[in-house]
This record gives sequence, structure tokens and C-alpha cells, in this order.
Amino acid sequence: MLRNPGEQDIRPRAVVPRQRVNVGPQATRVVVPGCQSDHEPQIQVITNSERIEAIEVTCGCGRRIRLVCQYDEST
Repeated sequence: MLRNPGEQDIRPRAVVPRQRVNVGPQATRVVVPGCQSDHEPQIQVITNSERIEAIEVTCGCGRRIRLVCQYDEST
């Protein structure tokens, strides 16, 4: 599992099947409930070679979530 030094491992809560993922030309605003920051969130794409391993979103208030990408190797 990918993580930053000093962070505890967090087990995945759900896997979103590719059929339920929509990719479009418009950006979507990310809002963290309870956040009072006016700063825009920062997005970091974490790669290994040319494969995306994870996407990390850091809120303006400093809260962070890492979305780990899992690939179905059978397709």
C-alpha cells in the first residue's frame, strides 16, 4: 500500500468499477466537508513508469486523501 512516511495504513473502503467512472472535459470542484479554507486543493498524480499508481488530493486546510489505483490485469 502506498503511503507517506509517518502516516498509518488505511485499508480501502471500496473499489469503484471502471464502468462507474466517468471521464469528461469539465473539471469538478472538490469540497471537503467542514473545511473553511479558501485555498484550492492540490492534486498530485503518483506514477510508476507510465502507470498511475495513486492520486493524492490535499485540501487547502491540509487534510489529505490518497486514491490508490488498482488495475484489472485480466483485460
